[in-house]
Amino acid sequence: MGLLMRGKNSSGDWDLFSPIANFDNLVEDYLNRTPEVAIALSRMDSGGYSYASVEIEFLEDVAVPLTLTLVATEDDVQVTQESPAGHLEGYPENHVLRCAITDPWGMEVVADGKRGTKRQVRLPLETSNVTNLNNCNIVAFISEKESRRILNAAQN
Repeated sequence: MGLLMRGKNSSGDWDLFSPIANFDNLVEDYLNRTPEVAIALSRMDSGGYSYASVEIEFLEDVAVPLTLTLVATEDDVQVTQESPAGHLEGYPENHVLRCAITDPWGMEVVADGKRGTKRQVRLPLETSNVTNLNNCNIVAFISEKESRRILNAAQN
Protein backbone atom coordinates (compact mmCIF):
# COMPACT_ATOMS: atom_id res chain seq x y z
CA MET A 1 0.00 0.00 0.00
CA GLY A 2 1.18 3.56 -0.63
CA LEU A 3 0.05 7.15 -0.46
CA LEU A 4 0.92 9.74 -3.08
CA MET A 5 0.22 13.47 -3.00
CA ARG A 6 1.73 15.41 -5.88
CA GLY A 7 -0.77 18.03 -6.97
CA LYS A 8 -4.30 19.29 -7.05
CA ASN A 9 -7.09 17.73 -9.08
CA SER A 10 -9.61 19.56 -11.30
CA SER A 11 -11.77 20.51 -8.30
CA GLY A 12 -8.79 22.15 -6.57
CA ASP A 13 -8.43 19.48 -3.89
CA TRP A 14 -5.15 17.69 -3.24
CA ASP A 15 -4.96 14.66 -5.50
CA LEU A 16 -4.54 11.97 -2.87
CA PHE A 17 -4.83 8.29 -3.55
CA SER A 18 -4.02 5.21 -1.57
CA PRO A 19 -3.91 2.53 -4.22
CA ILE A 20 -3.93 -1.11 -3.37
CA ALA A 21 -3.52 -2.26 -6.97
CA ASN A 22 -1.82 -0.69 -9.98
CA PHE A 23 0.40 1.52 -7.78
CA ASP A 24 3.38 1.46 -10.17
CA ASN A 25 1.29 2.73 -13.10
CA LEU A 26 -0.26 5.50 -11.00
CA VAL A 27 3.16 6.66 -9.78
CA GLU A 28 4.56 6.45 -13.32
CA ASP A 29 1.74 8.72 -14.54
CA TYR A 30 2.61 11.35 -11.94
CA LEU A 31 6.34 11.16 -12.61
CA ASN A 32 5.80 11.65 -16.35
CA ARG A 33 3.88 14.90 -15.90
CA THR A 34 5.69 18.08 -16.92
CA PRO A 35 6.61 20.09 -13.82
CA GLU A 36 5.79 23.79 -13.48
CA VAL A 37 9.42 24.60 -12.75
CA ALA A 38 12.54 22.87 -14.10
CA ILE A 39 15.54 22.55 -11.82
CA ALA A 40 19.11 21.48 -12.62
CA LEU A 41 21.81 21.04 -10.01
CA SER A 42 25.57 20.67 -10.26
CA ARG A 43 28.44 20.69 -7.79
CA MET A 44 31.71 22.51 -8.41
CA ASP A 45 35.00 22.47 -6.54
CA SER A 46 37.28 25.48 -6.87
CA GLY A 47 40.21 26.65 -4.78
CA GLY A 48 39.52 24.17 -2.00
CA TYR A 49 35.84 25.16 -1.72
CA SER A 50 32.74 23.35 -2.92
CA TYR A 51 29.73 25.11 -4.43
CA ALA A 52 26.25 24.11 -5.54
CA SER A 53 24.97 25.69 -8.73
CA VAL A 54 21.19 25.57 -9.23
CA GLU A 55 19.49 26.54 -12.48
CA ILE A 56 15.75 27.20 -12.38
CA GLU A 57 13.42 27.68 -15.35
CA PHE A 58 9.70 28.38 -15.18
CA LEU A 59 7.96 26.01 -17.61
CA GLU A 60 4.53 27.41 -16.69
CA ASP A 61 3.37 30.67 -15.12
CA VAL A 62 3.51 30.36 -11.34
CA ALA A 63 1.62 33.02 -9.40
CA VAL A 64 2.69 32.13 -5.84
CA PRO A 65 5.97 32.83 -4.02
CA LEU A 66 8.47 29.97 -4.18
CA THR A 67 11.40 28.83 -2.07
CA LEU A 68 14.56 26.91 -2.94
CA THR A 69 15.91 24.45 -0.35
CA LEU A 70 19.25 22.64 -0.53
CA VAL A 71 20.51 19.91 1.78
CA ALA A 72 23.53 17.61 1.80
CA THR A 73 23.11 13.86 2.18
CA GLU A 74 25.70 11.12 2.41
CA ASP A 75 25.57 7.49 1.30
CA ASP A 76 27.46 4.44 2.59
CA VAL A 77 27.83 5.71 6.16
CA GLN A 78 29.06 2.71 8.16
CA VAL A 79 27.15 2.27 11.44
CA THR A 80 26.31 -0.39 13.98
CA GLN A 81 22.83 -1.71 13.33
CA GLU A 82 20.76 -3.40 16.03
CA SER A 83 18.92 -6.52 14.94
CA PRO A 84 17.24 -9.51 16.61
CA ALA A 85 20.48 -11.40 15.92
CA GLY A 86 22.56 -8.76 17.74
CA HIS A 87 24.88 -6.00 16.56
CA LEU A 88 25.69 -5.76 12.86
CA GLU A 89 28.95 -3.83 12.48
CA GLY A 90 29.67 -1.87 9.31
CA TYR A 91 26.03 -1.61 8.23
CA PRO A 92 25.83 0.90 5.31
CA GLU A 93 23.18 3.60 5.66
CA ASN A 94 22.25 5.74 2.67
CA HIS A 95 20.61 9.15 2.29
CA VAL A 96 21.86 10.31 5.70
CA LEU A 97 20.93 13.98 6.09
CA ARG A 98 24.15 15.81 6.95
CA CYS A 99 23.20 19.49 6.85
CA ALA A 100 20.90 22.12 5.40
CA ILE A 101 22.73 24.36 2.94
CA THR A 102 19.96 26.94 2.87
CA ASP A 103 17.62 27.74 5.71
CA PRO A 104 15.63 24.51 6.27
CA TRP A 105 12.49 26.23 4.93
CA GLY A 106 14.43 27.49 1.92
CA MET A 107 15.42 30.79 0.43
CA GLU A 108 13.07 32.96 -1.59
CA VAL A 109 13.16 32.47 -5.36
CA VAL A 110 13.35 36.00 -6.74
CA ALA A 111 11.62 35.80 -10.12
CA ASP A 112 8.53 37.09 -11.88
CA GLY A 113 7.06 33.59 -12.13
CA LYS A 114 6.50 33.90 -15.88
CA ARG A 115 6.98 31.01 -18.27
CA GLY A 116 10.51 31.13 -19.72
CA THR A 117 12.07 33.05 -16.81
CA LYS A 118 15.41 31.57 -15.76
CA ARG A 119 17.49 32.02 -12.61
CA GLN A 120 20.83 30.66 -11.44
CA VAL A 121 21.95 30.47 -7.82
CA ARG A 122 25.44 29.53 -6.62
CA LEU A 123 25.85 28.65 -2.95
CA PRO A 124 28.90 27.59 -0.94
CA LEU A 125 28.69 24.11 0.56
CA GLU A 126 29.47 23.51 4.21
CA THR A 127 30.90 20.01 4.24
CA SER A 128 32.33 19.73 7.77
CA ASN A 129 29.58 17.25 8.74
CA VAL A 130 30.28 14.97 5.76
CA THR A 131 32.49 11.95 6.41
CA ASN A 132 33.33 11.13 2.78
CA LEU A 133 32.84 13.82 0.11
CA ASN A 134 32.85 11.13 -2.60
CA ASN A 135 29.60 9.79 -1.10
CA CYS A 136 28.02 13.23 -0.69
CA ASN A 137 24.92 14.26 -2.64
CA ILE A 138 23.30 17.66 -2.85
CA VAL A 139 19.50 17.65 -3.01
CA ALA A 140 17.61 20.75 -4.13
CA PHE A 141 13.89 21.34 -4.29
CA ILE A 142 11.54 24.14 -5.25
CA SER A 143 8.37 24.50 -3.20
CA GLU A 144 5.45 26.84 -2.77
CA LYS A 145 6.32 29.11 0.14
CA GLU A 146 2.93 29.02 1.87
CA SER A 147 1.71 25.46 1.24
CA ARG A 148 5.22 23.88 1.17
CA ARG A 149 4.08 21.78 -1.83
CA ILE A 150 7.19 20.64 -3.71
CA LEU A 151 7.07 21.47 -7.42
CA ASN A 152 10.31 19.78 -8.45
CA ALA A 153 13.55 18.37 -7.09
CA ALA A 154 17.03 17.45 -8.28
CA GLN A 155 20.07 15.63 -6.93
CA ASN A 156 23.62 15.80 -8.16
